[in-house]
Order: sequence, then structure tokens, then C-alpha cells
Amino acid sequence: MKRLMVIFVLLLGLGAGPLWAAQSPQELVKQTSEQMLSTLKQEQAVIKTNPERIYELVNKIVLPHFDFEYMSQLVLGKYLRRASPQQR
Repeated sequence: MKRLMVIFVLLLGLGAGPLWAAQSPQELVKQTSEQMLSTLKQEQAVIKTNPERIYELVNKIVLPHFDFEYMSQLVLGKYLRRASPQQR
């Protein structure tokens, strides 16, 4: 569980919503993190019996605010061009 939280926080730190957003990227990361952590605490019992629930929560809370496809492209850098469509 701690490992998942570390990955979650790192991903949140990699990028935030568009520049035209009403709130700063730091505020968006902070609010999203707080909401996710709060929800994880509230649903701790459910998550223990159904670990797949974490994925549902991430899809609901985190994904709407962050462009993971674009962040992945940034991570791959020049190697993105070398990757086949299937690899991407």
C-alpha cells in the first residue's frame, strides 16, 4: 500500500492540468492528493477485501485532472519516435 502511495504522489508531481486552469498546478496536485488520501482512509475496509477498488478510485479522482499519456511521452523523450504504435 505504501508503494502504491509513493507511485501515486510521484505521478501527481509530474504534471498537472492545463495552463488555463483556474487554480495553480500546485493547488490542483494538493487538492487531488488530499481527496485521494481521504477517500483511501474512508474506504480502507472495502479496499482490504477488494484491492481492485483502488483502480476505480484513481480513475474517478486522479485521471480527470492529469494527462498521463502526455506525461508518458515526456518520459520517453526521443525514444517515443522509435517505438512502434503497438509499443506506445
